[in-house]
Amino acid sequence: GVVKNLTLADSYVFMTSSSGGIVGTLWNGTVENCHVRNITARFNDYSTSYAISDVGGVVGRCRGDVRGCTNDSDLKWGDANGGIVGSLETGSVTDCLNLGAVNSGDTMYGKSNGGVVGKASEGTTVTNCYYGGRCIDKGIAGEDTDGARKAAVSTTKPEDIGDEVTVYPSYEGAPGLTAYTAGLFYDGKYYTPIPDGSGTEEVDVA
Repeated sequence: GVVKNLTLADSYVFMTSSSGGIVGTLWNGTVENCHVRNITARFNDYSTSYAISDVGGVVGRCRGDVRGCTNDSDLKWGDANGGIVGSLETGSVTDCLNLGAVNSGDTMYGKSNGGVVGKASEGTTVTNCYYGGRCIDKGIAGEDTDGARKAAVSTTKPEDIGDEVTVYPSYEGAPGLTAYTAGLFYDGKYYTPIPDGSGTEEVDVA
């Protein structure tokens, strides 16, 4: 099945294992041009010895394809949690942007948390995805990759962003997203990979 052109905004969402802002568990399907904006994630109020896993800003547990999606909301508990996808078991994540904070909530957990994907299994692909400066962790499971990078942010089009590749159209509740060869344009800003050694740049998501 396909979930397309859907926005969840200004809401409270109860999160447990295998939960996502749009889809909890995706099996052999596609989530495209979906956006999670200004939600408050509520988690089980257990002790810090309890780890919630496979939680994503958009999709919790994924065996499919996620593309052209964004999240600006925070995820602060558990393991295998990602700004876009919690656990990518099969399939792909493409042209996605996370501006929400991702951390473990406790030092015992969070080893497989990431700004874009929490945990990615062998054979999966993550391409042209970016995350903002409020993430404690890296792109995928504590590491940056070519496909999941921390973003430099600009209101003017960078020269090295490349050619326009895919346009995910705007609709009521979402401004639309444009994917370039090496970057994204979303809600009036360009997101491109931070050059190696240049430090980091925070993203203002107020």
